Amino acid sequence: PDYLRPIMMETYKGMIPYRWTDLYVERLKALTDTLGTAFDKHPNFEGINLQETSLAVNERMLRTVPAKYAYSAEKYVKAIERYVINTQKALPNSRVFWFQNFLAAGVAVPDTLPEVFIPYQIVMGGPDILPARKAHIESVYPKYKRYRGKLPLCCSMQPPSYHTNQYDLDNRSPHVHRTDCGFTPMEDL
Repeated sequence: PDYLRPIMMETYKGMIPYRWTDLYVERLKALTDTLGTAFDKHPNFEGINLQETSLAVNERMLRTVPAKYAYSAEKYVKAIERYVINTQKALPNSRVFWFQNFLAAGVAVPDTLPEVFIPYQIVMGGPDILPARKAHIESVYPKYKRYRGKLPLCCSMQPPSYHTNQYDLDNRSPHVHRTDCGFTPMEDL
């Protein structure tokens, strides 16, 4: 919509809004408030999945953001906290699925962010099941162990899980298919 055009940027995968801005948080709140009113008590509505935290942008892209909307990891973490909690408040009888992985430019979500979601029982998960990926092993997957029993947990099996080469530890060529058993077996996923 036109009101989001001032806070949109091109990424590797298309366009995204500046999700760390007050305007984004306010507009998402308006949307989830409306969805909550319409669907929260519907017997066939389980919940809502929020967009994964990764922004798919690098430092160069972030430098093109106008100064009044300047990005910082701290701003984005605070915005995530606000919009996830706003969504759960808008849907008190439903589940909110929060997919954490990275912020912008490959920066990991802080280990402490899920702490603020414990009182709301937000479902914490992730969009990437890539068991050999070094960055995930070091920052994303440990949160599952840390928050087990404190938050409901989930995983999302998506196409990259099936066709990412298990030998590509650093995401250098995730779609290069190898014939030497390069894919992670279904049992491991």
